[in-house]
Amino acid sequence: MAIIPISNLPQSAALSGAELFPIVQGGTTKHVEVSSFVGGVNNVASGVHSTIAGGECNNANGTWSTITGGVSNCAPGSVSFIGGGYCNCSAGAHSTVAGGFTNIASATQTTVGGGRGNVAYSNYGTVGGGKDNCSLGTATTIAGGKDNYVYITSSACSFIGGGYNNCIGSLFGPSTVAGGTNNKASGFGSGGFIGGGDQNCVTGMDNVIVGGKCNSTTSGNCGGILGGVSNTVTHDHSFITGSNISSVSANMLHATTLYLSAAALPTSDPNQPGVVWNDSGTLKISQ
Repeated sequence: MAIIPISNLPQSAALSGAELFPIVQGGTTKHVEVSSFVGGVNNVASGVHSTIAGGECNNANGTWSTITGGVSNCAPGSVSFIGGGYCNCSAGAHSTVAGGFTNIASATQTTVGGGRGNVAYSNYGTVGGGKDNCSLGTATTIAGGKDNYVYITSSACSFIGGGYNNCIGSLFGPSTVAGGTNNKASGFGSGGFIGGGDQNCVTGMDNVIVGGKCNSTTSGNCGGILGGVSNTVTHDHSFITGSNISSVSANMLHATTLYLSAAALPTSDPNQPGVVWNDSGTLKISQ
C-alpha cells in the first residue's frame, strides 16, 4: 500500500461530531467519536487557526477566533472570542462576548459580558450585561440595566451605570447617567451628569442633576440641580435646591426657603465680603 502524506489527503467537510477517531486504550486500539474527543456537535471552525471547544451549531469563521461552548454562536471577527450562551456574535476584530443570549459585539475591541439582546456597536465599547442595551459611541460603557442607549458616536467615553430607558446623545464628548429611569444627557455639550431619578434632562456643558424628577438644565453651563421636582436651570453657574424653581440669574443659588443655624454664624463682622454674620439676632452681610 502506498504511503500518502496527511497533507495530501482530501480536505474534510465540516465535522458533525459523529466521525470516528482511533485511540489506544489499555494496549488495545479502539475508536471514539470526535465529539467525545474535542467536544460538541455540528460545530464549524472554518477560520484559519480557529477553535471550537464544545457546544452545538457554533461557527468560528474568523481568523484565530475561539468559541468555548454554547449553542448557535458565531465568531466571524478575527481574534474574537465567545465564551458560551446562545445566538451570540463577536463580529468585530478582537471582540468578546462572554455569554448570554443574542448579544452582539460588532466593532473592533468591543465587549459584551452577558445578558440578553445587548449590542456594542462602536470601537472599544462595552456592555456589561442587562437587557436590550446598545452602546453606539466610541469607548462608551453601559454597565447594565434595560433599554439604555448611547445613540451617537460623538458621545465618546460616555457611561450609563444602569436603570431603565436612559440615554446619552451629547454632541461634543462624554456624559454620565448613573441610573434611574427615562433620564437623558444630550444636546450641544459634554460633561453632563445625572445621578438618578426620573425624566431628568441635562444639556449644556458640565451641568449636573443629582436626582429628583422632571428637572432640566436647558441652557447655561456649569450649573446644577440637587433634586426636587420640575426645576429648570437656564443660566451659567446657577444652582437650584427645591421644587418648581426656574433660575433667574447666573452665579446664584436658588431656593424657596433657606435655613441658617444662628448658633453657627459668626457673631462679629468677619470682614470677608459676602459672609453672613449674626449681630445680636440681626443678620448682616459683611462688606
